[in-house]
Amino acid sequence: MWVARIAFGFAALFPIGSLNAEPPRDELSIVLKLAPLDDKQTEPPVVTAMSLSPDQKWLAVAGDDHAIRIIELQNCATVATLIGHSDWVRSVDFSNDGYHLASCGNDGELRSWDTRSEFKGTLVAKSKHALAIVKFHPDNDRLFTAGFGNDVEGWSIKAGTRVMQHLCECNDHRALDVSSDGSLIAWGGRDGKIVVLNLNSGMIEHERTLHQDRIRCLRFSQDGTRISSVAEDRRICRYDLLTQQVLFEKKLSGGKLMAMTLVDMVTTAIGSSDNLIHLHSIVDNKELGTIPGHRGTVSILCSDENRLVSSGYDTTIRIWDWKQIWEMIETSPAPPEVVRKLDEGNTVR
Repeated sequence: MWVARIAFGFAALFPIGSLNAEPPRDELSIVLKLAPLDDKQTEPPVVTAMSLSPDQKWLAVAGDDHAIRIIELQNCATVATLIGHSDWVRSVDFSNDGYHLASCGNDGELRSWDTRSEFKGTLVAKSKHALAIVKFHPDNDRLFTAGFGNDVEGWSIKAGTRVMQHLCECNDHRALDVSSDGSLIAWGGRDGKIVVLNLNSGMIEHERTLHQDRIRCLRFSQDGTRISSVAEDRRICRYDLLTQQVLFEKKLSGGKLMAMTLVDMVTTAIGSSDNLIHLHSIVDNKELGTIPGHRGTVSILCSDENRLVSSGYDTTIRIWDWKQIWEMIETSPAPPEVVRKLDEGNTVR
């Protein structure tokens, strides 16, 4: 049985600072923590997955307490808590039409939550191994998963059946994406190799080792002709599918690269184990700046045209305004770090 607990207001959030009508802020970001599910838990859960809804209304946040909170972005209120998974939820993803949220995790379960019926949950599939990543197809029906087995699978929500399975040599995949036109799916694992499969033909079109360590995230460009990837080898790579050439690769200063989101056509935000968010230009392969604030590895990033949302091992969720970030970068007297004074006032309490 899967339950959506409705809890309006700030009851399911720990704001950093006093509980006011306005969401708590530091100099650049709104800062939140998830509240424990019950009085027996004394510490806020570590955030394990996040996804922004396409209408920019909701932020889905999973914690290591196996629950998924739905946060309304307008006032940062938790409007539903989704209970059903029995272990860590490692990935959540909204469909393009916003009607469904998909989730998967260490319990091997793939679930779909209907946003039109108070997030009613449905078990889509049960895997023998832990699942690390789920992505919706643009058709809003098919879901693609990968994890700690050697298979990449596709499932139909409507039919409740598997529609694709590809067996791989690697048995640890943390990164997966579907092209915007729905024709391609790409994944990467601990062997540092990206694999691109054509969903129309069922054939592998590209297989290329880009990294020397586990790939943590990869993303198609908007037109589906390029793939950007980051890995634990501290490198960002950009691969051109048309020419089959590596357009650039760069080892960033700092820690292992754990998360990535494509901000726009030229900018990538990267979360790192050095507790920073790195902004990187894919045009001239330059680091534009770094955003401090987190007190632990930045392992999760998602973004839309107005905001960047980050989280990780310090249990905080930070919501950044892109306009303010770019203004700070342009006026910062000491790039690449975005105004060091920001770091001084961001102590987690």
